[in-house]
Amino acid sequence: MNLSELQELKTKIQANHDAVVMAIDQFMAKERHYIKKPTVVIPPAPRKETMSKSVEKIIKSFSGDFEIYDIFCKYEETIGSASGSGTAVRREIGNVINKLRQRKPAEIEVVRSGKGNRSGCYRTKA
Repeated sequence: MNLSELQELKTKIQANHDAVVMAIDQFMAKERHYIKKPTVVIPPAPRKETMSKSVEKIIKSFSGDFEIYDIFCKYEETIGSASGSGTAVRREIGNVINKLRQRKPAEIEVVRSGKGNRSGCYRTKA
């Protein structure tokens, strides 16, 4: 190879190198453009209070004797109407009453125990 061929090869390599560097710079500029976009952060929805917690608050707010029906009416008034027949709410009320009755020390006392379809009568301990 003579000197002129080497010069020509050098200029082609240099031109190819410059083209590659320019393509990389354009790509990096495009990436920087996308990175600079502000990201949208969606805040998490506030946690709803569980049914058992809200029923427990309602029970503790009662003074005097109460039945499951009284708690159910207060729950519907506070939270909104229960879906369907409200059987799930009544079951949860019974579960919460048992939980509060079996705590040490018990927070609820049984005034009259329930039998079959009839609800028991309860009283919160002061």
